[in-house]
Amino acid sequence: MKILLIGGSGIISTDITSLALQRGEDITILNRGRHSLRFPDGCKIIIGDANDPAVGEQLAGQHFDVIADFVAFSANQLAAHIKTFYPFCDQFIFISSATVYSRADQITPIREDTTPANNVDWEYCRGKIGGEKYLEMRRALDPSFCYTIVRPYVTYGDTRIPFPLIPSKHWTLVDRVKSGKPLLLPDTHNTCTLTHTIDFAKAFLGLCKNEKAYGEAFHITSGKTYPWSRVGEIIGDFVGKKAEFAYCPIVDIAREMYPAYGDVYSILKADKATSWVFDNSKILDAVPDFTCDYSLEDGIRRTLDAFVARGSTGIDEAWSAVCDGIIAKSAK
Repeated sequence: MKILLIGGSGIISTDITSLALQRGEDITILNRGRHSLRFPDGCKIIIGDANDPAVGEQLAGQHFDVIADFVAFSANQLAAHIKTFYPFCDQFIFISSATVYSRADQITPIREDTTPANNVDWEYCRGKIGGEKYLEMRRALDPSFCYTIVRPYVTYGDTRIPFPLIPSKHWTLVDRVKSGKPLLLPDTHNTCTLTHTIDFAKAFLGLCKNEKAYGEAFHITSGKTYPWSRVGEIIGDFVGKKAEFAYCPIVDIAREMYPAYGDVYSILKADKATSWVFDNSKILDAVPDFTCDYSLEDGIRRTLDAFVARGSTGIDEAWSAVCDGIIAKSAK
């Protein structure tokens, strides 16, 4: 297959690129080139801004089986990307998010055909929902319009430690455990579904040039649920120290973190302080050989080893101090 990834430098797209190259696929990445990134050997690189309509000139004479958009976050942005890129492909894949699903029922496993995609409590979700609605409209007007929607939930890998509350310097969590400081969690005691990006990549590639995927939406998850504290416990095992936890109301957490750390309230309310359980029947029907081979324990240990190997062990002392303050106030 000939595949173009728009973005291509994120945690999900990096492992998709690596796996596709292992399988002998022809991979091109369109990236702005603003950071000193090292892409997997064997892929082709186009330096350009997906939001610049002129970038299409760099694709002249080329045609791709699949173009996947990792960087569109609104209906207007996606519409512009479709105008620029769709003429150069047979199938357009929009990377949406499983956070579009309604949070009204957090017990029944989420299904693409029965769970409404109407979670509007967070701007990010609203943007992804808008993108999905745009694609549905385009296909309604033109049944030959070929798109697929992919909805990841929380993924993790060599550059991301998964946790509800985490600064850009992820190793700060590890440092807190090692120092005997509690990890801050919302008091909802919710469960999560975590998926290693290497496993995610297998299902994603299975949807490429797959007729069962045309005009359809799929979430891709491991289907394995855990309390968020399990991640902390694995970190504790890694550093040889028992992880401690402090559970606080989301309003108290968000009040202290806003505005320095963004709209934490909406992130928690719409996502990280709610429970996520998925029914994977649809992706397994479309990609029958999809399996998740990483246990959470092995996956997190691999992530932590990768951070150590890269020397990505910086600490965000200011963020950690904010957590200490929230915990201290909550204890009064």
